[in-house]
Amino acid sequence: MQKLFYILSLSLLIGLAGSCHSTDPVEKDRSTALTLGVLPTMECLPFYYADSMGIFDSLGIDIHLVTFDAAMDADTAFKNQLIDGIVTDMVKACVWEGEGDSLQMVMTGDLNMWLITAPKARLLNVESVKEKIIGITRNSFADYFTDRILSSVNLQSIDLNKPQINNIRIRTLMVNQNQYDGALLPEPFANEAVARGAKRLTGSKDLHLNNMMCVLFGDSIYQTRKTEIDKIRKAYDKAVKALNIDTTSRVLEYFPQAYRIEIPDSLYMYLPLSPSITPHDSMMADVKQWAKGRGLIK
Repeated sequence: MQKLFYILSLSLLIGLAGSCHSTDPVEKDRSTALTLGVLPTMECLPFYYADSMGIFDSLGIDIHLVTFDAAMDADTAFKNQLIDGIVTDMVKACVWEGEGDSLQMVMTGDLNMWLITAPKARLLNVESVKEKIIGITRNSFADYFTDRILSSVNLQSIDLNKPQINNIRIRTLMVNQNQYDGALLPEPFANEAVARGAKRLTGSKDLHLNNMMCVLFGDSIYQTRKTEIDKIRKAYDKAVKALNIDTTSRVLEYFPQAYRIEIPDSLYMYLPLSPSITPHDSMMADVKQWAKGRGLIK
């Protein structure tokens, strides 16, 4: 209980700290650059690459990437229309749609996440997570994935303590410092945690949870700049193709400072990347059922 109180207290302090690593999106000029909220995760690598290598410019896309370390901060910026679009997950898209938001999903793609256990945690298998403390972000793919992990071994959501640790870097640091038993981490932070002594227990691909990343824009900005926004998917796929060909160290020359991790070579283990996929309703069927069960949508 004392450890859980410490975690929740630290989480509150973390939430008060800013996590945006770009110019203030409030100051953006809507007549020029589109603003796209991104996280320093693997699914956003093609966007960073497209930006660094001039792919967006070559397609006539005037876009500015705004990096957030905490998904909740990106969500807040998007919901308050401080950024035009966001790279997020199917769970959030489902919830926001259920709340009545007018959104356009322009593409989907891979999202890799892992249940990581702390170096000193005595967790040998998924069954052993019962009543443990696992850091997540709530009402997100991490939350959905956690429940799918639990149901795979006949456990329920209430069988796990799930404090919300929004900042990816802090969540990674805390699991490596044994501040809690485990965490749901996206790549490349899962790999960074493992390099420092943490262990992988199971991954989203193990449960066949595919194509859970999506790119959303508000309907009003989409209708205004549809031609430009629709090209973002083409830029993403061009970047994926280039990254899959160029697996040498030259990629690191363009590696985004936004990641700020000590082991950038870890990215090579995730190549080749998969191209984008056209969104369709069946992708969200199970997510909607889960969200209804949680009372997140009607």
